[in-house]
Amino acid sequence: MITYQDVIRTVVSWEHERRLALIRELLLSLEAEWRTRPVPRNTFKRALGLAATSQPAPSDEQVRDWLDEHRMEKYG
Repeated sequence: MITYQDVIRTVVSWEHERRLALIRELLLSLEAEWRTRPVPRNTFKRALGLAATSQPAPSDEQVRDWLDEHRMEKYG
């Protein structure tokens, strides 16, 4: 089986023009793949309610307290 490192070793030994040609071919193949993928739609609308709760958002002071508690637990 050819490994990634085998490919790199081989390609590095090529002349610059041949390496650039390979890069172009790879980019074209990636571009073709990306164009065939469906574009997600309404992502913002779907994600809008993921973090929503019935409770109010924590205050800055509460968040600071939580961070301090976490740091004390982590670092003593």
